[in-house]
Amino acid sequence: MAKLSLQVQVTDRVVRLVEEEVDVAIRIGELADSSLVARVLHTPKWTTVASPAYLARRGTPKSRDELARHDRLVFLLPRGKPRAWTFLDGTFDAPALVQVDQGDLLVEGSLAGVGIAQVLDFMVRSHLREGRLLEVLPELAAPGPSIHAVCSPRRKNVPRVRAFLDLLSGLFRT
Repeated sequence: MAKLSLQVQVTDRVVRLVEEEVDVAIRIGELADSSLVARVLHTPKWTTVASPAYLARRGTPKSRDELARHDRLVFLLPRGKPRAWTFLDGTFDAPALVQVDQGDLLVEGSLAGVGIAQVLDFMVRSHLREGRLLEVLPELAAPGPSIHAVCSPRRKNVPRVRAFLDLLSGLFRT
């Protein structure tokens, strides 16, 4: 029986699949290169979260405007600009207590009670289910950027690539 082995590279830069001989990349957001074969894996929602301890200490915001009185943990975009939070009724952009360029650090800061963060739902699903984080303003949760698996047209029918794409699709369905 053949096994699938993986070599994983984690980077924020856009990998040139053909030139760098990469079979599959996962990209979040709008795809700029239309020559690639893309499969949508998941369309997440933006989820605003805080720890129960933080909310007990500071109160739970009841509206987007009340977020201005809270400590916010914000993601830094690649060029160093803080990402405004996205809600169904608009965006929210106010000074942040903490700015980081790694989404996992937003989750960790929220778990530690440092403040409120907005992340993609799959990043906090288990923490919400287990009560370590609580969702803030769930009625305003907006759709997030789609997550795609991309590959070059020349590799889309390679058995290992098809197997990996099927594996990824299954992982995001759960």
